[in-house]
Amino acid sequence: EWTRDFREYFRGMGSQRMLGTYDDHDSGWNNGNRRNPAKQQYKELILDFLDVPMDSDRRRSSNGLEYVHRISNDVHVWFLDERWYRDPLPCEIRRSWCTDTVLPDPSHNKHGWCTDYLLEGGCCKATEEVYLGVCAGASQDEELYPYAC
Repeated sequence: EWTRDFREYFRGMGSQRMLGTYDDHDSGWNNGNRRNPAKQQYKELILDFLDVPMDSDRRRSSNGLEYVHRISNDVHVWFLDERWYRDPLPCEIRRSWCTDTVLPDPSHNKHGWCTDYLLEGGCCKATEEVYLGVCAGASQDEELYPYAC
């Protein structure tokens, strides 16, 4: 039904072709990642909305919505889908963000989420062990060490 409503909104475009990809909010999961169990269904919904033909390579592909639209030999528009393959953030990073950034500010829009996350033990033990194992074996001289560990 939402597709029909949006098509009404864009009716004024006439025969113009609409190009696009989705934002992570459009995939039903803010800051989603490769673990999103419904990512293929959301991909199909967006392709339906954009009127991408059923026999399009974009539909047959097991990739996300990334593609290149060539307007001319000199102009190419790249559409990205950075959530399709994105790894989830390690628990410790999420925990630190909650305790250091969000919880000190009771008006932060994620305060309730972080409170629940920390009280419910939001990180699973296996994920935590993988994270700690990777960081334990990493050199502090590596470029990404300060961000990941």
